[in-house]
Amino acid sequence: MKKNKTITGILKVSMANGFFSAYEISKLKKGDVVLSLQSIGSPLSVYFNDAFMFHGETVIIDGIFGIRITEMNRRFAPVNSGSHLKYSCDVLPFEIILGLFPAKITEITGLISGSLLSLGIKASQNQELYLSAAGEKIASGILILSAERFGM
Repeated sequence: MKKNKTITGILKVSMANGFFSAYEISKLKKGDVVLSLQSIGSPLSVYFNDAFMFHGETVIIDGIFGIRITEMNRRFAPVNSGSHLKYSCDVLPFEIILGLFPAKITEITGLISGSLLSLGIKASQNQELYLSAAGEKIASGILILSAERFGM
């Protein structure tokens, strides 16, 4: 009898991204605003163990954040967590992250475009986000909307 191996990992919801120079990162301080390259209404990106799974849009269901899937990655292949790319240049990618959520691959592999996925966190105007640069958390803050772009 074959055992069904369940891959567990982290579901990451990325609201927006952009690029920083190493100098800009070193000068960040409390109260600074970080704006993304995406405009409001751009799709969220969802990753499982750092592998892109799908794009989606934010929905609120009974006061809980969720995602309506709009585009699946047909080549999704789960990877083991723990590997981060190392950057040796002065320009680093950043992401504004809504959250990291424990997940099992069996809970998300049957999703299709149009599916709803609950994130299990209450929707709030003061939603805390965090800023990641080159895969490392460097700051946290609250969601802001400025010039039709996401920021924190």
